[in-house]
Amino acid sequence: MISVITNDSSYIFGSGFPQPSQRYLRAFYGGRRGMGSDKEVAMSSSGLNIKEREQENHVLIEIEGEVDIFTCQQLKDMLYHVVEKYGKDLLMDCARLNYIDSTGLGVFVAVLKKVRQIEREITIINLKDSILKLFLITNLDSLFNIKDNANSTL
Repeated sequence: MISVITNDSSYIFGSGFPQPSQRYLRAFYGGRRGMGSDKEVAMSSSGLNIKEREQENHVLIEIEGEVDIFTCQQLKDMLYHVVEKYGKDLLMDCARLNYIDSTGLGVFVAVLKKVRQIEREITIINLKDSILKLFLITNLDSLFNIKDNANSTL
């Protein structure tokens, strides 16, 4: 079998099926940085940046980029780490979250379960309309506190 990678997609000759784009292949096979400092995790080659900032009553998590099958494990690991380290409510700012798939939604639910085990909550703010629609369609809006902005949560 011969594999060709272009900027848009790759094809494996003989299979007849398109394969993931080069961007996803780069994200999956390398170029990622590890957990790094406790204050910021940046995974630029995978299209996901996560920042944490401890506040008085909660931890602010800023998510930027895309949460999909290739980036969801890093997000899950980072959020579990934050829950274990601080034991506070999470305020997840999704203003720069451009895309989330079902695996990403699954991470949100898994983290919510972990947070509720220590009797805390997750509030999600600044969701784009297209992503908010996913929460509404899947009825996840009934599980999460979803607000327009941080001022409406305090």
